Amino acid sequence: MLERNLVQSGEALRQILGLVTLQAVYPEIGKPYYIANSSIDTIALLEYPSSDISPEKGSTTLRWWTWSQCIRTLSVLHFEVTILYTSNQPLYQEISAKSSQLYELGLSLSTIAKKLNVDEKTVSKAIRWAKES
Repeated sequence: MLERNLVQSGEALRQILGLVTLQAVYPEIGKPYYIANSSIDTIALLEYPSSDISPEKGSTTLRWWTWSQCIRTLSVLHFEVTILYTSNQPLYQEISAKSSQLYELGLSLSTIAKKLNVDEKTVSKAIRWAKES
């Protein structure tokens, strides 16, 4: 269903996930990242939206059971997801301009690495890449 109708998919995800909050985390070592907090409404997972798209063919046992008996289960599951920074280009390419600039100012590779929160080898590769390009 998700790939067939994007509008319905977005509405379904909004109904299932509810409010999603992002919390920025800035660790002393490493790159900043986000933690997403939300809750899944498990009852919404069992319900099919009223539309011309019918659920997949198969057993009707689950639907019969949910209609005839009370569901005694946890209906909201809380979860937390860590969202890491991703980039299309390698890290050494991202920091190449800044690394080269600091290196030309006379800073050592270890000082630049500490300042940019990366390894000395990454700084060395970034400077080498900047000179070649």
